[in-house]
Amino acid sequence: MEPAVRQVYEDLDDYRQFCVNNGYIFDEKDLYRSKSPWGHMQNSIRNRRTPYNQWIRDGRAMRQAIRDSFHSKPRKDKRN
Repeated sequence: MEPAVRQVYEDLDDYRQFCVNNGYIFDEKDLYRSKSPWGHMQNSIRNRRTPYNQWIRDGRAMRQAIRDSFHSKPRKDKRN
């Protein structure tokens, strides 16, 4: 196999693993797009920043929804 083709397959494997680990949708057409989550992650690594993790964001939102559900006022049943 050609080295360039091998590199594409390795990049695809890395991209898929990134999507699984960080909660993004895996779409092969976004592999070399700079405005995709993968492109943003590559730029973050180049600029020595930590890439954003969707699983953490979703976990925070879920915890906040649970907290909000406990703090809401109880409903009064209107029975006839």
